[in-house]
Amino acid sequence: MPGPRTTPPFLLALLLCLLHAWPVAAQSDEPCDPASLDAPCPLADGSHVAGTLEQPGARNYFWFGAPEPGMHVRIDLLDLAADYDLYLFSDQAADPTQPYAQSVSPGLSPEHIELDLPNPGTYLVEVVSDPGQAVAPDSPYTLLLSLSPPPTPTPEPPTPLPLPAAPAEPVRVAVPPLLYQAAPSAVERLRRLGLVADLETADRYAPSGPGTIADQEPAAGQQVEVGSHVRLLVASGDVAIPTLAGRPEQDATQQLRTAGFAVDTRHVRSADVPAGLVVEVRPGPGASLPAGSTVVLLVSQGS
Repeated sequence: MPGPRTTPPFLLALLLCLLHAWPVAAQSDEPCDPASLDAPCPLADGSHVAGTLEQPGARNYFWFGAPEPGMHVRIDLLDLAADYDLYLFSDQAADPTQPYAQSVSPGLSPEHIELDLPNPGTYLVEVVSDPGQAVAPDSPYTLLLSLSPPPTPTPEPPTPLPLPAAPAEPVRVAVPPLLYQAAPSAVERLRRLGLVADLETADRYAPSGPGTIADQEPAAGQQVEVGSHVRLLVASGDVAIPTLAGRPEQDATQQLRTAGFAVDTRHVRSADVPAGLVVEVRPGPGASLPAGSTVVLLVSQGS
């Protein structure tokens, strides 16, 4: 086998010339001589060449052009009757006098060069006979060239949009019983459950005394969402007298006692109010008295 190949200096000029001439020459019908470096034979994708080498150390020259970067080339040297080697030179190499790629196998093994060409340009193919081995001029070798464009990049599949998250179910809690508790304790209990207390002072009766919860809304046990407001009526210590005119004596008495009043019932004659119904309450409806105060209830005994 021959030693490492070096392109003669005048080949540099040829490569530069071919760089400009190859689109025309590749389509020309002019004869070429693979044995002459001055007239190498053009190759194209799918070329199938039968060539011979007449003596040890002889060379055949071929060339092809790569019009765009990233092209893929495969060169096969087959049907060898003697020890031939395969070299590829490029005018784009840092040193065009040195092989860009080579296949140097011993004996009659086929030679192959396959690679991607990063740069467009002119490429020279050499088939070389080992100068120390006999040749077979009557047995042609086969040279095949495959040149394909760079692969079309596969577009990245679009990133699927995330599905909208299902709305979270609201967290619900039961309203605790707060009646008759001190207002600060009731507020803190609601806060621990994630609820908001709305405090209002009212003239309402609470047996636990002023400053405690006389009423709440919503009522204890109702399920509400976390963050909901709970209305708390805080007893002021006074109680508003309800409207009782026309109510039965027993119902009016019970309502007053429930409101925290002592009841002084008096029966009076009335031509307008049937017997047994309330004629009047003193003080009148809407007035406020301290819890435990006595309210006078006037009940009709008829006329």
